[in-house]
Amino acid sequence: MARENASAFSRRLIRRAFMGKYLLAWLLGVPAVVLVVVYLLAH
Repeated sequence: MARENASAFSRRLIRRAFMGKYLLAWLLGVPAVVLVVVYLLAH
């Protein structure tokens, strides 16, 4: 049970860091369309 919680926590942490990168790029002026295309190509 504890391992499942740790795994879920690490996935959330990674997801937040990943999305934070896109948020920073958007705040710096990268168009949202470009970010969506990069996101789709990366997955």
